[in-house]
Amino acid sequence: MRNFQRTSSSKSSPFERLGDVESKWAGYRPWLKSIGYSLRARYQPDWKASWLTSGIDEDDSEDSLVLNLLALVLDAKRDSDNLSVALKLLPTHTQELPIWQYLTSVDMLNDPRNHCVPLLAVHPLPDTDERVLAGVAFIHDHNVAHITLAPVQYHLIDFGESVKYDSYEARQFITGRVEHDLTVPDFVGGKHYDPFALDIRALGDMIHESLFKAYKGLELLEPLLLEMRDDVPAKRPSAKDALSKLHSLIEDQSVAALHQEIPPVFTTQYVAMPLFDSALYCFMFQPNLKALPSASKQIHHSKCSAQ
Repeated sequence: MRNFQRTSSSKSSPFERLGDVESKWAGYRPWLKSIGYSLRARYQPDWKASWLTSGIDEDDSEDSLVLNLLALVLDAKRDSDNLSVALKLLPTHTQELPIWQYLTSVDMLNDPRNHCVPLLAVHPLPDTDERVLAGVAFIHDHNVAHITLAPVQYHLIDFGESVKYDSYEARQFITGRVEHDLTVPDFVGGKHYDPFALDIRALGDMIHESLFKAYKGLELLEPLLLEMRDDVPAKRPSAKDALSKLHSLIEDQSVAALHQEIPPVFTTQYVAMPLFDSALYCFMFQPNLKALPSASKQIHHSKCSAQ
């Protein structure tokens, strides 16, 4: 399936505004810029379709290239050398990235038969767990227990099973099925449980699965996660206390440590690769075609054509 598709000429084009998946990518623009990547005009703030005023046909305009509904790949430029790269969003639970890294290791690339696209870099999504923990602390401060936290949510949504109390004093234990692992001690014997303590357990489980087990070198989080995942609900920290402890852990780290790349155990979330160097997506970008946008790579810096 193509990740890019041409639009058709029309005075009133549906592509004069970003689609849902494009808006998601546009939301990453500030972060991508901070790590050295620039998106093309279509994904910049206050973008307006160029063909409305340029006199150039929509099909011939660079910003008429749009993403399809399932696109996980977007083109970009690497600021340091203006290299055209492809940015790719990858899940953390598959073997795609480890295999890709293996096939594009130095030894593998020295084999003349290897035509895989080299990975240039891997960038985990930013600040997600700190942001979620801050969000949980916020709703707990307002006497709302989420109850259904699960990987991977970067904004708190789905309050259909949440509970709200008029005040801290009005909080009480509850019963009933929720969308969380029913093997946790909170549910043993169908007993009443503290929904706020359950939120902390659910969040601890989420961070443990999506971050601690997925990346190497995060041992500093283990004591906090042990507290958050304690089988005794009353021993778990409040969301505010957990957030404070996380901030303390971060403040204790050196600047160099905070900027150090954290290698994945299995897979990560982003890839980038040079343009035109491989069969991967080459059907979308042919060097001899005129005026094709300098966009086509993925956030893992790489060169691999196994898709």
